[in-house]
Amino acid sequence: MSQTASTQQSQHDQPRFEHPHKVMLGLYIGAFLGMLSETSMNIALPDLCGAFNITTGTAQWMVVGIVVVAFYAYRQLHIEHPVLELRALGIATFRVPALMVTCLFACTLALMFLAPQELQRGLGLDSSTAGMLMLAGGVVNAIFSFATGRMYDRVGARPMVRCGAMVAVIGSLLFLAIGVTTAPAFFVLAHVVFMIGIPLMQQSAQSAALKGLPRELAADGSAILNTMQQVCGAIALRWLPACSAWVPALPRRRASSPAPGTATCSAWCWS
Repeated sequence: MSQTASTQQSQHDQPRFEHPHKVMLGLYIGAFLGMLSETSMNIALPDLCGAFNITTGTAQWMVVGIVVVAFYAYRQLHIEHPVLELRALGIATFRVPALMVTCLFACTLALMFLAPQELQRGLGLDSSTAGMLMLAGGVVNAIFSFATGRMYDRVGARPMVRCGAMVAVIGSLLFLAIGVTTAPAFFVLAHVVFMIGIPLMQQSAQSAALKGLPRELAADGSAILNTMQQVCGAIALRWLPACSAWVPALPRRRASSPAPGTATCSAWCWS
C-alpha cells in the first residue's frame, strides 16, 4: 500500500504540460515560415536577381550578410558587456546625424565608383585622364573637410548642413546636365561643387552626433559611426551597379564618329 501510494504521489508531483495548443501554434508558424522562405527563394529571388542584374549566389550572400548583421545587433543589445553599445542609437540627437553621415558616406563612395566609368563610357576618355579629372574634387573635399571644423565651432551644425545640402543639390543638377558632348571642364566644375557640399554636411553632422552623446558613450558612438559607414558603404557599392543597369546603355563615344547629344548621365541620380 505504501509503495502504491508513493507511486501515485510521484505521478501526481510530475509537471504536466497544460498548453498543448502552444506546440501546435509553434508548428504552424514554423511551417508558414518554411513555405514563405521556399517561395521567396525559388520564385521571388530569381525575378529580383534578373531585375537587378545580379547572380543568385550574390543575392544569397547578401541575405546571409543582412541576417548576420541583424543577429549581431540583437546579440549586442542583450549581453551584459557589449562590444558596441548600440543603445546609443536610441538617443535621437545621435541617431539622426549618424544616419545622415552614413548616407553621405555611401553617396561619396557611389560617386567615386560611378564617375570614372561615366567619364570613360560617356565622354570617351581614357582611365588616366579620368583619374586626373577626379583629382580636383578630391583636393577640394580634403580642404573643406578641414575647414568645416572651424566653421562648425562658429555657427553650429544646422546652418552648415543646410548650406551643404543646397550646394550638393546644385552639384547634382550639374551632373545631370552632363552629356556625351559635354566638355571635361564642366565635369570638373560639377564634381568640385558636389565635393564642397558633401563635407559641409558630413563633418558637421558627425560632430553634432558625437556631441549629442554623454561622455561615457563617446567611444561607442565613434565606433558605431565607423561601423555603419563601412557596412552601408559596402551595400551602396554593391547595389549601385544593379540600379545603374536599369538605365539604358548607350554606345561608347568614338573619335571618328561624333556621338549624339543625348544625355548619358541619368545614372547620376542613383548616387
